[in-house]
Amino acid sequence: MTLDNVNDDNILDTAPDAFHAAWSADSRYVAVTFRSERHIVTLNLYAVDGRGARLVDAPDLFRDATGRSIDRKTDGDMRTSVPALTWQAPRRFHLTDYRVFVLDDTALADKLGPLGKATAMKDGRTTIQFSAEADGELLPDGRIRMGKPRAGQFEELE
Repeated sequence: MTLDNVNDDNILDTAPDAFHAAWSADSRYVAVTFRSERHIVTLNLYAVDGRGARLVDAPDLFRDATGRSIDRKTDGDMRTSVPALTWQAPRRFHLTDYRVFVLDDTALADKLGPLGKATAMKDGRTTIQFSAEADGELLPDGRIRMGKPRAGQFEELE
């Protein structure tokens, strides 16, 4: 059995420890993380039943905050992306999302508000960190309900 959205196009590492799985308490859901690029981690969420694993549209706190998704292949300004999902109950989880962008202006940081932090670089560009966390719940109909995102941890950048 192979998992949807895990293929040669988006896997950086192939070692046995390259994939990390976090199972819900009832084993009906699993969050799988792996590196797609050097500093880019992909998070896939699957519903598991007797027939196999079905890819679920994973929550995206950045999309919720900005109204747009980032495509790692075409949005070259994203330098780091590290989502993490921790199960709190069989259908409830905590999601953190940390991303770093290098841009020519601070418009993204302005849009992100308290979920973003801008740092000027010596070359005139701006490093923008996005850090958010929220609790979520998988609903019986397969949708995901996310709580209000709050600011996560920011790193000190030079």
